[in-house]
Amino acid sequence: MRILLIVLSLFACFPAFGKDKLSVNMQRVVGIDDSISRNMDAVQAKLLEFAKDASKGPIDIVIDSPGGSVFTGFQFVNAMEEVKGKGITLRCFVSGIAASMAFQILVHCNERYALSRSFLLWHGVRTGVREPITASSAAALHADLASIDKVIMKELKGSLELPEATILFHFNQETLHIGDNLALLCPNFISTHAYIPNLSEALHSKDVVRNSASSAPFFSFGGNADEGIQYIYRGR
Repeated sequence: MRILLIVLSLFACFPAFGKDKLSVNMQRVVGIDDSISRNMDAVQAKLLEFAKDASKGPIDIVIDSPGGSVFTGFQFVNAMEEVKGKGITLRCFVSGIAASMAFQILVHCNERYALSRSFLLWHGVRTGVREPITASSAAALHADLASIDKVIMKELKGSLELPEATILFHFNQETLHIGDNLALLCPNFISTHAYIPNLSEALHSKDVVRNSASSAPFFSFGGNADEGIQYIYRGR
């Protein structure tokens, strides 16, 4: 009995002892490892499939992406919010980079982890136009971009817990934050680690659904992939 009490007291002194270390769950993970375009269908479908069984715990999303299409990205965000609405925790892990739309996906996770030397970036939305622009169409583009930027800024302010002026500075400056630096700046937003088990494996396993398996053009309006207007939220 005395030995048992000694063992229990040791656990009380070291609460982290015996707990599982942070690791990507290879049984419930999807990957965003390419530019975000019309290649997210399989990833989104797998996310919703995992969500059918909430009893199995959190779902992991591994990110290594420079961003991409605003429309596709926010469709995926909508699916993430649906999953969270079922009481399921979404854990996001950044491997190489989470920029632009990929960073906005990161914002919508319940828990956020990154490698110490990963890169993170947020900035304003861009548009690619491959047709003549009139004064009226330019005004319409300005209104669209301003509207999307407003949504993005609101979400950033709600998650980063930084002064608006600081967020806006990096928004306009397009600061490329290294993981450890952003974790120091926003400790409640993200934590960084030198190594996260299964992170690299998730980006290379043939059993993990990732958007790099598909390549399709960006969403465009008024034309096909080679013309018209595209709203791109992708980092440099």
